[in-house]
Amino acid sequence: MTQLETSDQLLALFEDIASEGYLEPIHLTDTKVGFSVQRGYPNSIRYKPAQNKDGIDDNIAVIWVVYEDRKPQGDSLIPIRLRIAMMSKYRAAHWDYDFQDKACPTKESVLESKKSPQPLDLSLSGEFFYDKEHNRLVNSSNEVVTGVQILNAMFNEHCDTVHFLKGLRHRSQKKFDDFIRTVFDPLINAHIWVLKNVFGRTLQERRDRSSFLDGYLIEDCRKSGTDSITLAGYSASKSTIFLYCTLMVFLCFFVLPAKEDAYFGTLIRSEFLMLIHTIFALVILDELLPRVVFLKLNLLIKIRKWNFNRLLKKSI
Repeated sequence: MTQLETSDQLLALFEDIASEGYLEPIHLTDTKVGFSVQRGYPNSIRYKPAQNKDGIDDNIAVIWVVYEDRKPQGDSLIPIRLRIAMMSKYRAAHWDYDFQDKACPTKESVLESKKSPQPLDLSLSGEFFYDKEHNRLVNSSNEVVTGVQILNAMFNEHCDTVHFLKGLRHRSQKKFDDFIRTVFDPLINAHIWVLKNVFGRTLQERRDRSSFLDGYLIEDCRKSGTDSITLAGYSASKSTIFLYCTLMVFLCFFVLPAKEDAYFGTLIRSEFLMLIHTIFALVILDELLPRVVFLKLNLLIKIRKWNFNRLLKKSI
């Protein structure tokens, strides 16, 4: 029997994937044997990637391939775990968009891309395996498959999620599978939703790690300059400022009119104190609370991974 020991051995097993458009393989750092590859989106689908001034696409599909030698199925089959997600090449190398940079996608194309249907992140485990007895890749029916067939299966399904009809089926099926498979995903998705829609944060994927099971690094939780404005000298996300203004309206509804000798009365009469309190409140809403939500998100991801591993061991 042949056991894979390096990411290069796994890549060699996948053979000539570059001829099918799967480029720039990178070894994963959070697993012993694994790699990621990227591929551009076809023009035929509804999703429109952002482009720079030269018309070069910024958004790519990234597929992570992990050899799970610690979770064998039977005597000779080693599961191959896969995940695919959309990623921005520019934001992977920079903290935020710099629209003055020629390599950066244009602001107009970024906004236009966000309006188009977004491809769903997909994960797959238990469908493809490495047969170490015969040194080959097989599917769950023990039929021999190639590395290109495995990658194409993930990529085509990923692209189908933006199709008007096929996408409806994929999205509905994904929601059903998520609900049945784990109770943690709705909580994780809720935290991601809060980070994005309440605090204006985006979670940047990395080529060298699988965030779905291993969590995000703190520098991956970013605030985009395109979604930020300045209030009281502090740059905060638009959604956070909207939240702050909403809280202020409710607060004023309950405390106004305020007595002059009371705390709020003194605060309202002093522009300096009002400015200090505004900045302090914005820092809490725009820095502290998103950090707390981010830490809870990573904790839930780690619990999900532990539970996933426990169920997998139990099923063997």
